[in-house]
Amino acid sequence: MHKTILIRCDGYKEIGLGHVVRCLVLANQLRDLGHKVIFATQNKNPGFEKIQHENFEIIPIDTSDFSYQLWIEDLLRHLSIDIFIGDIRDGLPIEVIEYMKKNQILTVAIDEPSDYAKACDICFYPPHADIDTSAYQGKIYQGFEYVLLREEFYKPFTKTKNEVPNVLVMMGGTDAYNLTLPVLKALETDQQIFTISVIIPPSHPDKDAIKAFINKSHRKIQIFSDIDDMSTFLNSIDFGIITFGMSAYELLIKNIPSIHLCPHKETNYFQDNRYAITSKIDTININLEALFAMNFKLQFQKNQITHTILNSTQKKIFNIKTQYAINHARPSAQSIYLNNRLFNTYNKITNKLFGKKLQGTNIDLGSGDKGFTEVCKLNDIISIPYDYPDFDIERDNIAQENNSVDFVTMNAVIEHINNPSNILKEIKRVLKDEGLLFIRTPNWQLDFKNFYNDPTHIKPYTPISIKNTLVLAGFDVIFLEPGLVMKSTFWWYLPEKIKWKVASLIKGGTKSILAVGYKINKKENI
Repeated sequence: MHKTILIRCDGYKEIGLGHVVRCLVLANQLRDLGHKVIFATQNKNPGFEKIQHENFEIIPIDTSDFSYQLWIEDLLRHLSIDIFIGDIRDGLPIEVIEYMKKNQILTVAIDEPSDYAKACDICFYPPHADIDTSAYQGKIYQGFEYVLLREEFYKPFTKTKNEVPNVLVMMGGTDAYNLTLPVLKALETDQQIFTISVIIPPSHPDKDAIKAFINKSHRKIQIFSDIDDMSTFLNSIDFGIITFGMSAYELLIKNIPSIHLCPHKETNYFQDNRYAITSKIDTININLEALFAMNFKLQFQKNQITHTILNSTQKKIFNIKTQYAINHARPSAQSIYLNNRLFNTYNKITNKLFGKKLQGTNIDLGSGDKGFTEVCKLNDIISIPYDYPDFDIERDNIAQENNSVDFVTMNAVIEHINNPSNILKEIKRVLKDEGLLFIRTPNWQLDFKNFYNDPTHIKPYTPISIKNTLVLAGFDVIFLEPGLVMKSTFWWYLPEKIKWKVASLIKGGTKSILAVGYKINKKENI
């Protein structure tokens, strides 16, 4: 079911354009999934123009003699809103959030220090945010996976090897504190050997003075404006000097050590983890010797905000599936042990079929206590868990992009859903060409007496029916065997007539099916 989403954000000189830029990332993801996104923003400012350029509907806000309460009441008389997302700093009252919640609107705050966030249903924060979680009514998500960066930043990249370090000077989309020229002057006296790439907005008030300074400088300094692909541009940057904002995470994902000039409270998180050196803007302290000594390598998981928002509800319906999920969401050492055996079995199958190990990105559907995800992480695999009640496997869409996932696992899951067509379609969409789907489910022919002892079991499968189900969904079935875990490959070569029965009778045997679906490489069909 498609939703109507209202995003409230602004972008102007005093606060910069970071709020608008990250909200546009979120808005484009939501629009691509078929949802209607409307922005509410102050009229005629750089942020307004940026949103307009992306062809989103905008509700202009005139802040003179403005009442949030009257505005939202009038808006809801004319427009049906499902989700409100706030990324603002203009005193939005908590009472307005409460009013929206009473009208069954899911309320969301993005990296919001304002008090209204404490009343929201969901709040997202980057790792550096220092928040008192006890003061919040809703659910809080914090981490690298809740940082909104543009799509290009998640693509694989290769850094340029510069003979002389290239230092970026970038004071934000508006350079709200006019710091570019003072920073360049401070760098001029440094004895280190380096080049400078400086980014300023086209309308920068000091533009002429900056150009004049560059012409007189003894250093090689290049000036840029309106970078179309910032991710590619940063591949040639070795170190950065920036005002703290979302650009700090853009440099972080590119593994660029930086100096952060902080207009407000200094961010200890970056300094404590040796990602950056922090300094207040009124005492510009540029220690290039310390900066040039820094080095790190991080890998980001793509943001999960879109998925989390779309699969959250204001009211949790307490039913047998919810209780089942709660009962099976307690990780244990035993779970890690069992999931490690399962992972090694999947690895053995992959090696047998393709001569390689599992790698890349995994989605574990019906993740339970997330034991399989933990095992994947121990093997340097990014694993994203999905489970009820946050994710309805029969109705919801997977958050990941097309052709972005290497393998999907459904261990004892498919028998719990009535109609697998939606989730199989979604799995095929997100799998890369030659991606794998591992399914393990009870074999009805051998386990029919026990199948419905689990009250959440809905639909049983036989080896033939699971194969037909996968084929109808567009997969090649390249492995269909008894679901034995960490057993000899000998069992795969027994005659079809006896292997299933024999596998159920041996010590450590099984009455389950293990099927592997294969997403055909488009080139193979040509």
